[in-house]
Amino acid sequence: MARLIVASITASGFVRYSEDNPGTLLLGGRGPVGITGENGAGKSSIASKALSWCFYGKCSPETMGASTRMLKGKSVVADGCKKATVSIALEYEDGSGGWVIERSRTKTKADTIVVQVVDADGNRSEVDRSPEDILGVDHAIFCATVLRGQGDPWNFAQATDAKKREILAAVSGAARLAEPYKRARGLALQLTSEAQGFHARAADAQHRADRIPIADMERQKADWGVQQDRRILAAEAEVKALETAEEAAKAADRAATTSAHDRRKHADQRPTLDLTPYDRAAGDASAVVRTATADHASGEALLRATDGLEPGATCPTCGQGIAEDAPVAQRRAAALKPLEAAQRALDAALVDQKTARDAQTVARAWLANEIREWEGARPAPVQGGNLPGAQTATGIARRRLDDLKSGDNPHVTVLVRAMQDMTEYVREALRLETLAQHAENDHAHALTLCYALSPKGAAAHMADEVLTTIEVHANHWLGTLSGGTMSVEFVVSESESITTKVHTTDSPSGPQTRDLLQYSGGERARVNLAVDLGVAAAFSAGDGLALSCLVLDESTFSGVDDKGKAAIVRALNDAGVADIIVIDHDPAARGRLDREVQIVRGHGGYATIQEAP
Repeated sequence: MARLIVASITASGFVRYSEDNPGTLLLGGRGPVGITGENGAGKSSIASKALSWCFYGKCSPETMGASTRMLKGKSVVADGCKKATVSIALEYEDGSGGWVIERSRTKTKADTIVVQVVDADGNRSEVDRSPEDILGVDHAIFCATVLRGQGDPWNFAQATDAKKREILAAVSGAARLAEPYKRARGLALQLTSEAQGFHARAADAQHRADRIPIADMERQKADWGVQQDRRILAAEAEVKALETAEEAAKAADRAATTSAHDRRKHADQRPTLDLTPYDRAAGDASAVVRTATADHASGEALLRATDGLEPGATCPTCGQGIAEDAPVAQRRAAALKPLEAAQRALDAALVDQKTARDAQTVARAWLANEIREWEGARPAPVQGGNLPGAQTATGIARRRLDDLKSGDNPHVTVLVRAMQDMTEYVREALRLETLAQHAENDHAHALTLCYALSPKGAAAHMADEVLTTIEVHANHWLGTLSGGTMSVEFVVSESESITTKVHTTDSPSGPQTRDLLQYSGGERARVNLAVDLGVAAAFSAGDGLALSCLVLDESTFSGVDDKGKAAIVRALNDAGVADIIVIDHDPAARGRLDREVQIVRGHGGYATIQEAP
């Protein structure tokens, strides 16, 4: 992969640089460049702060008392300016193009970043890429490798084990294993969960299979068969009984039919007598009696009119006795004759009436007696056997018997279904156990992959190789810086701790090996510089950071004699880093490097950049 180099850094309204007169630092892979100027002029602002803020939205960390702080947010906008903007042009060493990354913000609005890709012909087009993606490292690793800031607590030689491991992972490219390692761990956890889930589901399926009461169902099936046989026998007996009843009903119906015929025939033989003549004779006799009675009443009325006028009685008119030949006596005698005749007629009519009525009574009595004798000889009625009802009952019983004989045992269907379910559950349990076994096998493979991708696996081997590379390069530069009297060694303990040991040969008491922190500030500075150059060289040879740049924002030349300063210059020129920005506050350091840029505080306190002649 071709290395990226910083072509230029332009700051406008950023920290020490004004909007009206932006500052631009030209680099372009021309090796070490010294940046000098008064304190607060803006040396760090155009280098470490501008790079860090443009790429990651926050400046490199600085030690402030007992804490570490970063310049960020609206604080990056220079006093008197409305907007801060930093634009960095990156180029690939092989000329295949590059990138332009520009970040800006105001005091009231958040950052905005624009990333443009530049092709080999210089054409630009905006893309959705992050600087971290382009550079290949996050802000912490960028600050720990590219930016050696003033007051920076994270020199590799003095860094904590965790920080050393982070840098080694970034240099070796093992940092790229972090995400695959995370995914592998997630996969291992997922497979563990899947295996447990498969086992649980298999156990549940087997439990469901075991809970199916096959024996009870088979017993119910057999019991139903026995009961069904009994029901069929009972139904057959019922059909036979009803068939017998049906035959009896048929015989009863035949008897009823014969009885009805005989009764109709007997009814046709009912005795009869015409009573009309007897009734008429009795009526006529009664009419004669009524007429004779009337005539007799009339005769009595005439006779009562002559009462007292019979012979020998006193005449009511003259008072004389009535003689037999008297007219009134004759009149009474004349009234007696009709009455006597009427009495004889009445007596004769009454005799005739009695005779007629007696004849009528005798005739009626005879007829009634004949009818009684006829009725006594009438055949008794015979009740039918209700054959339709008997036939209906027999048909229903036969159908019930047929239904029983053709009926299926319901427990057979339930038992077959239950056995199918049990077979399915057992098959599902076996399938799930197989899946669980596969998941466990995959989990074992994932664990193997996890170990390979873990910090103790391939990453550890890669880190060890890079640590060796850093050590080799650091000793090369340290030999140059110390005149061959010092060397550094990184000792890795069983607990993975990385200790920086320094060997010296110019001690009056002979060669010594001590911890870095036991050396003086000047000696420690030379070791830190050598190790930083070693880290940069390892980065250039590795697959981690794509950018070839190193910012030494500290007293690089302080506390070093002229011979030592010359050695530092040779080390910087031979470091193999495209651009090394050396920011030094010691005026004596001026003119040490072939190229030098001066930062001057100009009008309004804003910084201006001047290329030294």
